[in-house]
Amino acid sequence: MINFVMEFNQEVKKTTDPIYQKISKVMPEIEWSVHAPYIYKINKLKKEKNAVILAHNYQTPEIYHGIADFSADSLALAVEASKTSANIIVMAGVHFMAETAKLMSPNKKVLLPDMKAGCSLSSSITGKDVRLLKEKYRVHRLWEVSETEEFIKNQCQGARAMVTDHFGANEQLIQQFPKLKCITNFGVGFDAVAVDYASKKGIQVTNTPDVLTDDVADLAIGLLLSVARSIPEGDRFVREGTWSERSMRLTQSITGKKIGILGMGRIGQAIAKRAEAFRLHVSYHGPREKPGLVYPYYSKLEELAKNSDFLVVSCPGGEATRKIVSQKVMESLGSEGILVNIARGSVIDEAAMVELLQNGKLGAAGLDVFENEPNVPETLLSMDKVVLLSLIHISEPTRRYAIC
Repeated sequence: MINFVMEFNQEVKKTTDPIYQKISKVMPEIEWSVHAPYIYKINKLKKEKNAVILAHNYQTPEIYHGIADFSADSLALAVEASKTSANIIVMAGVHFMAETAKLMSPNKKVLLPDMKAGCSLSSSITGKDVRLLKEKYRVHRLWEVSETEEFIKNQCQGARAMVTDHFGANEQLIQQFPKLKCITNFGVGFDAVAVDYASKKGIQVTNTPDVLTDDVADLAIGLLLSVARSIPEGDRFVREGTWSERSMRLTQSITGKKIGILGMGRIGQAIAKRAEAFRLHVSYHGPREKPGLVYPYYSKLEELAKNSDFLVVSCPGGEATRKIVSQKVMESLGSEGILVNIARGSVIDEAAMVELLQNGKLGAAGLDVFENEPNVPETLLSMDKVVLLSLIHISEPTRRYAIC
């Protein structure tokens, strides 16, 4: 390997300065002067070689903002690898991501900068292991059973694991499985699982973060655009023939405005990345400021709402965040503000939200979760300023497995 130092000259500085402005709050200039020449050279080489750099969400700022053409979780990176027209794919991630990219694009050259970049999770199980598991364990698909309680009583008393989704597993259900040792939720949150009760019984509870990160982030931006541009209303306007009678009301642009994100975990950061494409000014609130993020942090949610045109809720559910988006928070967002919730219905004071929307003290809302699902407040159903979706549309139908 040849070690050399590249010069941080005026051309490099001028070309890379827009990138540095995005990360200046987390990287001092003296450190940037080391990275910038390489970023400059790499971006030139990408054009010359017709190459694309795919980076996992957890890359450092100089890679994430400086050279990555596409940043996402492992699944989305694989999909992007299958679509790219580039001749060369450089994977800024671990080796299984590069292997998947090669499988998706067998005619492309796939490069992995660090062959030692491994993932303990992918290394923990092989295809042979999966086949052995299928031979060793019986799987009961409870959604196929008409008399569930009777079936559990007769067939599942020896079940040691349960796999579920956002419908979870309450205390009553867990009690029906006397030998249960593990509950796995194939989603990020597990607030629908009786975690405390499971812990008392010695039952481990796990989740599957990152599986729907990009889907939920896409949906958040989709809801924001739908509300701001009144897309569902415009669709009805055309279908009902109203266009020939009058013009539709003006809608608002989101480009260049201020977006506040409540909860800057995996999904929150994916939303922020998408927001940058609309030149939105991103800021956020959470339990604490996250090191390495370039976005302004507000320690008080009301202050974030006051300084935002749009507030997107992407925090976990549960008692700690119940009705955290209070009447005061929504009043701070204001009569022109848009509230988007893709988290849990419990995190918003739904009754206060309905009242504020009715009184014009909250501008509009885009919602795919509700406090008492599947029941939606009657008042919301007739509001043009509200876009409503069901959670189920981004995942598979509700399913529970019992594994013996």
